[in-house]
Amino acid sequence: MNKFVSTYNQDFCKVLGVALPPLVPSKIWYDLDKYRKNVQGIKRYLKTNFDASFHICRDKHKSVVVAGEFDDEKELVIIHVWCPMRMDPAQWNHLKFEIIITLMHEYVHNMQFIYAGNIPDLVLLHRESENTNKEENREYYSTWIEIQAFAHCILMELKNRDPNKPAAVGLQQKRSKSVTLRRFRRAFDGFEYPMRWLYREVLRWERRYESLNM
Repeated sequence: MNKFVSTYNQDFCKVLGVALPPLVPSKIWYDLDKYRKNVQGIKRYLKTNFDASFHICRDKHKSVVVAGEFDDEKELVIIHVWCPMRMDPAQWNHLKFEIIITLMHEYVHNMQFIYAGNIPDLVLLHRESENTNKEENREYYSTWIEIQAFAHCILMELKNRDPNKPAAVGLQQKRSKSVTLRRFRRAFDGFEYPMRWLYREVLRWERRYESLNM
């Protein structure tokens, strides 16, 4: 676990081709260890290094949940965290991993904004559901900007499990090692048009890394 992200020692901005504050996953991985018992320290670290806003809720949750958003008006990354009051080493490592791939996800959105500006979101054709919540999920996951950003999350999750296994193999597994991919599959009840684009984007990200020898 965490074999890929903790050793990913190059600037993600090189992959994106944009001039943003450097994002080196392995550096963040070890930097965050300094703030394991200092939430305010994490907040200052993310603000100073990535101009990111950080909100955390520590309560009796047994699981770690990290979500992000990109405010295109302020060009600001916002990270939200829900986690237990006390975390064992595995939970702490999971939190670090989720913070890193969420930062990368929002950097992809920042790249999209830099190149495309305020162009309206493209929503791919998908089978509509009579269930309101399910339809909202399908529409969200059918949005092109989210497909591209989540595809990168999927690649990171697959590579973190087995850095040497081609992404195509991971995408073919019925019980995927990627939490994000499983979420997409549940949303669409299987394989349909947005899923094909998602798979293509995962492989496109992988080829991008290979072309840069990363």
